Amino acid sequence: MTGVARQQSPGLEVASSLDNYIATDMLDTQAVNRLSLDGVSAIIHLAGRSSVGESFQHPGEYITQNPLMTHNLFDHAQRQGFEGRIVSVSTGALYDPNQPLPLGEESKTAPNSPYAIGKLSAEAVALYFKSRGIDAVIARPFNHIGPGQGTGFLLPDLYSQLHSSEYGQTLRVGN
Repeated sequence: MTGVARQQSPGLEVASSLDNYIATDMLDTQAVNRLSLDGVSAIIHLAGRSSVGESFQHPGEYITQNPLMTHNLFDHAQRQGFEGRIVSVSTGALYDPNQPLPLGEESKTAPNSPYAIGKLSAEAVALYFKSRGIDAVIARPFNHIGPGQGTGFLLPDLYSQLHSSEYGQTLRVGN
């Protein structure tokens, strides 16, 4: 398995799981075009800006950069004749919260943050390339966690509160 990320080296938690690691800025079209897809059978596309809260401080970056990273990857895959599947990881944050549960793929979207707007636009990019022959699948998870994810995200925040709390202390979740 090959990992691609903008950091110069993977964290220790990730390095042991990888056969290869490539530091690449997915916003840099030329850098993405240098990635070899030889022998690659599938791609899980997680690249992108990921903080809902921060997206309100830098809306333009979130609205433009997430779709651009998706475009750069899919465009490169198409030009290389990539025949594997690309799983483009989006977000459940783009669903309208004012609708009956449980949510399904057909549920209404109503992105209410720059992050969600950018991810919905990235989905449109993936669907465009799907219509052009790329085997694309879009996933809309609500929360995921991984190495290097710091506070400011639900699960690390809960862990931090649990780790530092005293018995009987209230945990804060959401607003």
